[in-house]
Amino acid sequence: MRRVLLYTMFLPAVTVGLSAQSQEIRLVAEENNFPYSADIRNQASGLSVELIRAAFRASKTKVNFVTMPYARCRRLLMTGHETGCFNASKDATTLPLYRFSERPLFNARVSIYARTNPSVSSNPLTNKGQPVQLSDLLGKRIGLTNGYTYGDAIEKTPGFIKDRSDDDYSNLKKLALGRVEFALVYEQVGRYLVSAHPHELANRIHQVGTALEIPVYISFSQSNPMARLAKARFDQGFATIRRNGEYHRLMKRWANTSVKPVTALAMN
Repeated sequence: MRRVLLYTMFLPAVTVGLSAQSQEIRLVAEENNFPYSADIRNQASGLSVELIRAAFRASKTKVNFVTMPYARCRRLLMTGHETGCFNASKDATTLPLYRFSERPLFNARVSIYARTNPSVSSNPLTNKGQPVQLSDLLGKRIGLTNGYTYGDAIEKTPGFIKDRSDDDYSNLKKLALGRVEFALVYEQVGRYLVSAHPHELANRIHQVGTALEIPVYISFSQSNPMARLAKARFDQGFATIRRNGEYHRLMKRWANTSVKPVTALAMN
């Protein structure tokens, strides 16, 4: 009788553990943010995707990725229709809306881009011989990407004239055409786009400074029923791959990927 009782006491916990591991987590990857995350040949690919996949593998959890524009993913997290989305940043506008992974996937530098040969009258900042600072952009028309958040230094400062585009490529192309004075784009993403679109971007725009460095997270829905489990499983696995060296191996593998054009990437 005692053996039966002990067995029934431990059975629920074991069953719950097995049930959680058998659940498949669905996450949304940003579709146009290579080398971090992009839709390549109808599959999510990039540094963020590989880090997240490795973390869930380490926690013995199945994960499935779909891709869509980041702005749409944010809306679906708020309504509870999706579990999690990446790449996300924390600031005053996002903290009340989502849960975030315990640790960032990585830190990403946001660069300031300008036209290569602007006239002195239209853009004197690039002619002063010093890196352009974020504070220099006050009162300037700056290109941003729709749905992205850029930290409180930008989001809560009214002095920037913000011009938003659907994606980073459109943002940089608008800069090349002179429709904005500066553009803010993640450094690695900007490098990839310039190499992938030489006719439209190379020799027409260049990096002139660094705006800020942003820790990049997975954001999780506050109302989706799978979100708590997804966050817990990711945090558990992410801690494991940071300990066992898998994280550093993947970071090193992707260190220079951004300068190699990927012909299958649907950027246009």
